[in-house]
Amino acid sequence: MNLTGKAERVANEEAEAKILMEPILVNNLKKMLMICVDCRIPLETVEFVGNEMGLPYDFKECLIGKYPQFFSIKRFNGRDFVYLEDWDSTLAVTAREARYVFCFFVEFYVFVKLLGAILDLHKM
Repeated sequence: MNLTGKAERVANEEAEAKILMEPILVNNLKKMLMICVDCRIPLETVEFVGNEMGLPYDFKECLIGKYPQFFSIKRFNGRDFVYLEDWDSTLAVTAREARYVFCFFVEFYVFVKLLGAILDLHKM
């Protein structure tokens, strides 16, 4: 079966979108695991919400299997769980902390601009 030119472009764009989305999906899965007390979630739960998170149907192979430094699947009490293997402190920033850092840099920028204006006035 041959695809039309337009269908081929759409297929290529879809493949490119999957590649571009992969880091976002990895981070989303890491965040979900980080909010759990023991950094693990039953595999069936991830499968249940995976579609809502945008995870591909084969996420066990293409995300968990591809990134063993971040994720693993282990059996616990007769159930398979997805485990977070590496805590990412850059993702563990609260919205309040992020807002504080942003406000600090804005205030610093304004201070530098005002200081520059004051120094320019003294040169006159």
